[in-house]
This record gives sequence, C-alpha cells and structure tokens, in this order.
Amino acid sequence: MMIAWTWGFKMRVNFDNMRRRTTRDFNKLGNVLDNFLEQYDWEILSEDKEEIITSYNELRSAIASLNCLYDDAIDGDMDDLSNELDVLRIKF
Repeated sequence: MMIAWTWGFKMRVNFDNMRRRTTRDFNKLGNVLDNFLEQYDWEILSEDKEEIITSYNELRSAIASLNCLYDDAIDGDMDDLSNELDVLRIKF
C-alpha cells in the first residue's frame, strides 16, 4: 500500500486497485461511446467521429501504460497488470 500526500494529509492508497477501477470505468465509458457512435453514425460528421475516437484511444493508451507499471519492492500493490487488464479500443 502506498502513502500519498493530499492537501497536507497522509492517505493510504492501493495503486493496483486504483488501476483496476480506472480500467473498468474507462471500459464502461468506451462501451457507451461505441454504442452511441454506432447508433448516431448517420448524424455525426466523419471528422467529429474521427476526433472523438482518436481522443478516446489516446487516453486509452495512457491508461494501458499505467497498467504496465510495477515495482517489485512494493509487494502486492504495484504489480504489472498489463496481462490482467485489457483496455477497450474503439475502431473507426
């Protein structure tokens, strides 16, 4: 468990669980966005759709990178989760 400083207070955080929750919630957003883009495809300009998908996938890459971070010195809290967690990618 890591200790983070927030507004002058110490706070214990579990980095692995934070990454799991972030990935889960991001994938929920991805599913909603993907369904929206499919449902309203005919109403969305292709440039806007491309910008939305590109922006989403750029953020996806950042979250996937966080899942690769690990530190063997922090037992059970800073594991490599890249094989455990999959971050949804939206295709054009």
